Amino acid sequence: MNKVDERLNTLLAEWEDNNIKPSALAETCSLPMDIAAALVTGRPELLKLTQPRALTADECKRLYHFIGVLIQTNNNLQRHAAQVAILVDTWGQAFKGMTHAAERIENFANFHAIGHQEDNDDA
Repeated sequence: MNKVDERLNTLLAEWEDNNIKPSALAETCSLPMDIAAALVTGRPELLKLTQPRALTADECKRLYHFIGVLIQTNNNLQRHAAQVAILVDTWGQAFKGMTHAAERIENFANFHAIGHQEDNDDA
């Protein structure tokens, strides 16, 4: 196993315990029915159809909890995106290493000094 594989395996093993699912909220929520319908169907336009009304204390508490869950879910997704960016960077570094190796082999095949790149391909 090369260094890139080791790094990828280490990163993935560390992150695997997060159990972040892309379509799931950070935790289960109980919402007022008019809000829940929009959330469950994934159709925010349904919220435009609801009439503003006074919330009960319980509904307000559940709504505040839901806002906290949305914040946590957003944080989870941001962390996941950062982790994917690190994996892509690691992958890119592997490609750079392979490109460098290919250039060295090409130079060797063309009887050029290893690590020396000709500026002119006509030579």
